[in-house]
Amino acid sequence: MAFGGLGAPGAIEASIGLAGLAEFVLGRSKKFGPECSRVRGRIQKALFANYRDFIQAEGNDWALNAELNAANDALEESLKACVIDRKRLVAVAVTPAGFSGGAVALIMGDLGQRRPDLFASDKSGTIAYRFAHDVVRAGIEAAVEDLNYYRQIEPLLMLEMASTLGIIHAAIDAVRGDIRNLPSSIDALVQQGEKRAREFGIKEGLLIALARNYAEGSPADFDAALNGLQRALEVAHAEESRDRLPSNVDSALDAVLKRIDRLNGEGQIAAAQDALEGELAAMDEEDARRRAARSRLCEKGLAQAILLRSVANAVRFICESAKLDGKDPADVLAIQAAAQTEWYERGRDKGLNFDLEVAIDLARSMLEERTRERVPLDWAMTQNNLGNALRALGARESGTARLEEAVAAYRLGLEERARQRIPLDWAATQNNLGNALASLGERENGTGRLEEAVVAYRLALEERARERVPLDWAMTQSNLGAALQALGERESGVTSVNVV
Repeated sequence: MAFGGLGAPGAIEASIGLAGLAEFVLGRSKKFGPECSRVRGRIQKALFANYRDFIQAEGNDWALNAELNAANDALEESLKACVIDRKRLVAVAVTPAGFSGGAVALIMGDLGQRRPDLFASDKSGTIAYRFAHDVVRAGIEAAVEDLNYYRQIEPLLMLEMASTLGIIHAAIDAVRGDIRNLPSSIDALVQQGEKRAREFGIKEGLLIALARNYAEGSPADFDAALNGLQRALEVAHAEESRDRLPSNVDSALDAVLKRIDRLNGEGQIAAAQDALEGELAAMDEEDARRRAARSRLCEKGLAQAILLRSVANAVRFICESAKLDGKDPADVLAIQAAAQTEWYERGRDKGLNFDLEVAIDLARSMLEERTRERVPLDWAMTQNNLGNALRALGARESGTARLEEAVAAYRLGLEERARQRIPLDWAATQNNLGNALASLGERENGTGRLEEAVVAYRLALEERARERVPLDWAMTQSNLGAALQALGERESGVTSVNVV
């Protein structure tokens, strides 16, 4: 039964007292085999009670109880039959901490082969697997808790404890020999760092692992290795102190941080890094899932905005969707600009005033990011696009407010779309300005707006030459002709009509 998402049943150190347990074992070094078997039995019994209490506190699920009982029974027999390959163990047993972590992994692998229904790696989220893992880890740690044994006579204790858990004796000899043959530079670094490590409360396993890393990183420069070690000790101390403080992270992440600290404390720095990378990979997967879900919700939100006829909500979800899809701020604005054009053209061509309103508000939203000071040409282009949407909607309304706003937007855009800078864009905005002025002129009694429209069209034609852009030239000529005709009719004369 899956056990993921629940907190750990309780720190083994708190429920068993490993420091005291190690002392108990070390005090009976002449009775290695029998005592180690009894110690492992006590560990399993204590952890079984601890897990059972936890299940009861969580609602006393009968399935979890049944799974725990099955794991407890199976573990007893499986451990007795467990035999680990010597070469595999020697490959990981290069430090005290390496032995501890490697031994646990190898034992769990063997247990998984014997009882895949309970202890296989794909069962790592179940209570059975976690119970077995904790029993094995506690048994190994009980043997290596006092790391001084590596330099004295206590390796025999580890031999018998490991043997109780199914590890062959020869592997312990390999571990002991490797530790004895640590390079002199690592020993020297350890001696130099011992005082600081004690001040910081850092375990010897971590000190040895750090010394090895920095000795190997600067093999020809002892001073650099020592400086690196001192800094690493400070970082380790700072991280441990930080993780002891109250935090606002969730319980699952807090458990991962504590696991990383525990592995570091044991000297298993590479394993701690693997744990960190694993958590980051899981977070990346979760982020991708949530991102896809949020993108779908934005699509649904946009559909709801159309049902509600809510311009504000439509703009909100268009912008939110762009932020999800964009790689950087510039990309986000480019996506928003494409959306603004799409809504404007659909509103213009299909008679959808709502879409034009969305295009207007979306352009105004973009102007808050595309400021004149930061990106003057993009700002001017957005002003031009805003004017287009305002003019299209204004042409369908009886009032002139939208058309007046369009004229203002075009004129602002022309302040940056200078003729000498981007002549054809300047001419396009002049043509658009002429269209807005002509629409206003048609609704007014005087001729002022129509005359302004004529000026705008003629300015546009100075750059929209027939030889240069024949289709744009023809369109602006047509617009100019319509304005002159309207002006001539308004003046009740023939001058403008003759010009047409």
